[in-house]
Amino acid sequence: MIELRNKEELITKINSLPEFQLIPLFKKLSKYEDIGNFIGVMNKDNKNIVGIVSPRYKLVQFKDTFLDLVDNFKDTITGATSVHGGKGYLWLKMSNNEHGILVINSVNKSTSLIINMTNTVNKLTFPLPRRFRKIHVGKVAEFAKNISYELEQLKKYWTTLVTKFAETKVDKETIDIIIRKINKSKKYKKSVMKALESKDKTLWTLFEACVRSIDELSYKKNEFRKFDKFNKISGVFEKQAIMLKI
Repeated sequence: MIELRNKEELITKINSLPEFQLIPLFKKLSKYEDIGNFIGVMNKDNKNIVGIVSPRYKLVQFKDTFLDLVDNFKDTITGATSVHGGKGYLWLKMSNNEHGILVINSVNKSTSLIINMTNTVNKLTFPLPRRFRKIHVGKVAEFAKNISYELEQLKKYWTTLVTKFAETKVDKETIDIIIRKINKSKKYKKSVMKALESKDKTLWTLFEACVRSIDELSYKKNEFRKFDKFNKISGVFEKQAIMLKI
């Protein structure tokens, strides 16, 4: 269970996140030689190398991006943050305790800045099958100031999506294709199919089953890592939404 903090506590937590630095890399031939075409991204706390990038890469610390968002929120929020390897997560919940935003960024180019709206249904939080417009790291403060408008637009989208997904029947072949795109393991498929038992087979019930199965099978000790899996589900179902012209 992710522990949510109030805004003041969250800012303190963000300021304590590990920082990273760019360092030269060396390879051993007859002697150690500098690898001039690449540099390493190192966690200053534990000295672990979390990625290899080009010398032109501009490193932006997680705390700088996350604080820009939190400091510029006008709404009452609670939130949580964490760093795993070269990837950082920030989850903010609005005062209505239902909707929020999930921010994922990296210091090693493993992902660009991702900002998704999240929805909580029956105590399970997941990203919607559509992301906010692409946002540059340097413009997150501006985005945060307009978040109320952005969320209202996505709430309308969410309502339409649930309705359309619930109206769209899916056959066994479609179910198999979608499940394979998310996770090819037999264990995952078995879990999804069990969740679909005795239910109408629609895109909505399939979406619910896919999310629930990931929640039950993945990362019991690290809730933030589940968001990576949920994002994959959202991406697969976003394509279904596009085909339905939502």
